[in-house]
Amino acid sequence: MPSLKEVAAKCKVSIATVSYVYNDKWREKGISEKLAERVAKVIKDCGYHPNAMGRQLRQAKSWTVGGLLPDLARYYNLDLLAGIEKELARAGYYLLLANSDFGRDEETHLQHFQQRHVDGIIFCPQLSGEKRRLPVALQEGKIPVVQVDNYSPETGWDYVVSDNRQGARDAVEYLLARGRRRVAFLGASTRLPVVADRLAGYEDALKAAGIAPAPELIFTEVTDDRALIEALVATRARGADGIFAGSLLYFAPGLRWLLEQGVRIPEDIGLIGFDRLESGTLEQEKLSASWSSLLPYVEQDALEIGSQAARRLLSLLGGEESGTCQILVPPRLYLPKDV
Repeated sequence: MPSLKEVAAKCKVSIATVSYVYNDKWREKGISEKLAERVAKVIKDCGYHPNAMGRQLRQAKSWTVGGLLPDLARYYNLDLLAGIEKELARAGYYLLLANSDFGRDEETHLQHFQQRHVDGIIFCPQLSGEKRRLPVALQEGKIPVVQVDNYSPETGWDYVVSDNRQGARDAVEYLLARGRRRVAFLGASTRLPVVADRLAGYEDALKAAGIAPAPELIFTEVTDDRALIEALVATRARGADGIFAGSLLYFAPGLRWLLEQGVRIPEDIGLIGFDRLESGTLEQEKLSASWSSLLPYVEQDALEIGSQAARRLLSLLGGEESGTCQILVPPRLYLPKDV
């Protein structure tokens, strides 16, 4: 591959001119379009690319962004990543990706990002403030951070998430419009702000319909299959006629249990939640494939959330002030065709 000097010699122009054309800054430098096209053709024909290490040293930047999500096995998170990566790539950044395993490895990866001198971080926090020890560079604001899909209010960092409260309200109103009056809430820990927002939206819908939320039908800390089945047993015993799930991503074991009990959906109990039903095993995959198109759910625009998070980080890297941007991306209800 030729050097910058060799490309400049071939074009019979200065090294600066080649650099301006390569970085698409020729217009502001007063270079004619005809000359820019000629230089661009030589650059393409020669296969020239600047030395990445030299670029980093000159600009004191790594041109990398750390990306940290809780579970990379789910389609939803892959869509988030697609939105993030596309925007970063356009701006010349590479994404250094890590899996926090629902927060278990969050501190470790954030520390690694700092050690690798990333220019910024986009991540979905899973630990609350009292449980998280942030690397010094993050505490001091030396590394710009944008939170995506969840947020920690105490950090003051910018975030991009779904409008979880409104999405939950819309979902519960869907059940209420179909005559359900004993709607249960099944969700993870309300220490996660997005879960607390969804619980608030659930309560908003009930109160707007003149129904007092029933504490015995609210189940939080539903974080594994066992807790899910226990919550479903209780909902049946307490006369629930509807279920709003904080997330259907991990609901396949619960759906199987309901069907094994002879519960008809939606005749006996209405079911709706955030995200499309997914699964982790072959057996669950068969179940999910047959039911995912039959269940209504709140569809989050993961691509847009990821894209906006990346664009916000790029703005911070460009010098904008942090802690001034909280973006809520509207979700929408997906309804089966026969509903």
